[in-house]
Order: sequence, then C-alpha cells, then structure tokens
Amino acid sequence: KSKFNIYPYNSTSIIDAYLGKSVVIIHDLISLRKKNHSLSAKYVSYCMLKASQLKADYIYISKTTKRVIDSIELFKNCKGYYFPNTFFRFEEIAKKNTILDLGYILLVTGVGDNKDLDGALKLYSSISKDERLPLKILGCGNAIERVKKIIDDHKVKSEIEVIPFLDLDDVVSLYCNSTFIWAHSKYEGYGRAVAEAKLSHKKILCTQISAFMEQKDENVYLYTNQNDFYIQYKAVLASKYKDIHEQLIEHEIFKSQLEFLYGKK
Repeated sequence: KSKFNIYPYNSTSIIDAYLGKSVVIIHDLISLRKKNHSLSAKYVSYCMLKASQLKADYIYISKTTKRVIDSIELFKNCKGYYFPNTFFRFEEIAKKNTILDLGYILLVTGVGDNKDLDGALKLYSSISKDERLPLKILGCGNAIERVKKIIDDHKVKSEIEVIPFLDLDDVVSLYCNSTFIWAHSKYEGYGRAVAEAKLSHKKILCTQISAFMEQKDENVYLYTNQNDFYIQYKAVLASKYKDIHEQLIEHEIFKSQLEFLYGKK
C-alpha cells in the first residue's frame, strides 16, 4: 500500500488531495497561459490550482519550473520535492549501443508553439550547403504531414528526413549514431534532449533558455541568434565529445529526493 499517490503531468485526484495522499508532479505551467482553452489545459490547470489551494505536496522537475511556481505564488507554503526527469531506461539501452558518427544532425523537437520549428529550419537553411550536414527531425509524432508542409517553405527539403513514431530502442540508436543533437525551443519545463544527449555521449547545440542553461556543461553549446548559431554550429563540429559523466546528476538527485519523500532521510 503506497504512502502517496503520485499523479503525472500536472494532474491529481482531488479526493486524494483532501485526504493528504496526493503528490502532483509539476512538469510545466503552460496550461495556465490564458490562450490555452482546450479541455485538457483546463483540466490540468484546475488540478494544479486546487492541489495548491489544498496545500498538497508537489514535485517539480527542474529549477526553472520551481522559479515559475514561486513567481506566481503557486503551492505557497506547500512541501516541494525536486525530482528531475529520469532516463533510466534510455540509459540502459544507450549503454548497449555502439557510439558512431553517421554524419547527420538529430533535431529533437515537436510542433508546439514553444518548439519554433519554423525558426529552427530558418537557422538550418542559413548554413551554406557545403557546411550543412543532413538533418533528421525527431519528436513530431502524428504531425508529420504538418511538419513536411513547414519544411516545404524552405529550400532544404532534400536534406531533411522526418522520423515517424519509433520504439525507444530505435530512438536511442538515432541519438547514438548522430554527429550531434540539436534542441531548439523558446521555452521548456526541462529539456530532456540535453540529458538524453549526455547519455548517448553526444554534444548538443541548443537555444540559450533557462531549462537548457541549467544543464550546461562542456558538451553543451548555446546560441541566442542566427550569427551566434553559426558560430556555435562550427564550434560543435570542430570539437570532440568530452566524456565527463559517470552518472547523470538528475539520477543522483532523484534517488536522494525519493528517500526524503518516503521519510528515509
């Protein structure tokens, strides 16, 4: 019998919240934006606000998310736990893969407004043809046709492959065979592509946003604009991966916080 019932992605049971058995995982605060009118956005918004009102315990998945929670005074005087996203299964598969460089960039993205896929493709198109590696786009799910229409607006269609749904083994293989990982976004609650790149022993090029900066190390190359992007693109190609991770810090923190949550510390 569990001490707590933990609910994923900003949802919870209001009954459990009243009974003090609810712990809600706050992944991001996107559903609280006024322009989000979908039923699912309204549902998770209600769950978060009600859990906060009932002083429920909560879990935040990044320091960036925690800063936003504090700034809007959500879960004020509630007990919070820092549980970073974990990648134990990804790590297990990656350890069995041979790390290769098959000469392509893996853009890990999506079709949400925050992903700014059109902006990413403009940056990719700005690289001269002789310097531009082929691009594989991962993470678009069932929106592949929509992504292809966005690609059609750029003159690099022949150099881009949009990856369909894959099982995790094939996803990890894509990571491990890339030249580097690319994450372009306006804002993120966490930014899992950075952690997954580290587990794949790959360098990563990404926008300079809080969630990515939080994971900065010698293999992370940040950019803010087109000129900066090109400089960092050249730098990531010229550099060698620095093998500095024995274990993801996220995994160490997760294990420690799990012990706190269940009263072992």
